[in-house]
Amino acid sequence: MPFSQKTKTVLAYTVCTLVWGTTWFSIRLTIAPGGYPTYEAAALRFSIAIVVIALCVPRELARVRERVGTAFPWLCAAGLMNSASYALLYKGEENVPGSVAAVIYGALPLLTALGAAATRSERISAGQVGGGVVALGGIVMLFWDRLHVSREQAAGVDW
Repeated sequence: MPFSQKTKTVLAYTVCTLVWGTTWFSIRLTIAPGGYPTYEAAALRFSIAIVVIALCVPRELARVRERVGTAFPWLCAAGLMNSASYALLYKGEENVPGSVAAVIYGALPLLTALGAAATRSERISAGQVGGGVVALGGIVMLFWDRLHVSREQAAGVDW
């Protein structure tokens, strides 16, 4: 039975909310004592994601190179940089509570906007910056009661 576009959108949003909403808890859980080593935990998570994506959209995945054309090397470079950022995120969560990591990571859209504006690679509107501030504020509000950081944890943010 085919789903309507509205149903697909709601399902996609729900899945994203469940996956990304549990990111900080799942990282903490997988790297806890008795869990996986840090980098292996990250690799496992993304390997599972690749399998799920491949099962959900096999035809589209097979056509990725055809669809992105000459941008394919840049897409690969972006993927490598994203994997490095997640490796650092997992490493940071060894010392910093998930709530602090969520707030720091939630600042990424604002930092990206500032970088794009500073390099003049993209025009950033006040609405986009305002949306980033509102989103970051929402993350801070969600985790406000768990934003306690000791000196040892603060040192983990620096690394």
